Amino acid sequence: MELTDDNDNLITLQDEEGNEHEFEVVDVIEVAGKEYALLLPADAEEEDEESVLVLRFDDDTLSVIEDEAEFNQVVAYLEELGEEVEDTTEEEETELSNKRTPRDKTH
Repeated sequence: MELTDDNDNLITLQDEEGNEHEFEVVDVIEVAGKEYALLLPADAEEEDEESVLVLRFDDDTLSVIEDEAEFNQVVAYLEELGEEVEDTTEEEETELSNKRTPRDKTH
């Protein structure tokens, strides 16, 4: 796959058949000393998390993760990250709801 920068968060990847596909770089993560790009098709709906493409950085190129164990390790990391985000959100919601105090009702 060939990588070209179109602007800050958008990249164009060219597949083996020469077709170009535009992606938004959602994040770059590091797992076990290797960096991975999380890409979302530029035309995807915002809620369509199933379409996230994970590619490994190899020097200045992005490569498909062919090793199943490596791929599973990255997926496990992402799932753990997702759970941490959910847990943090729940904790923040609990803190906010605990800080709310009912108004005094005096008659």
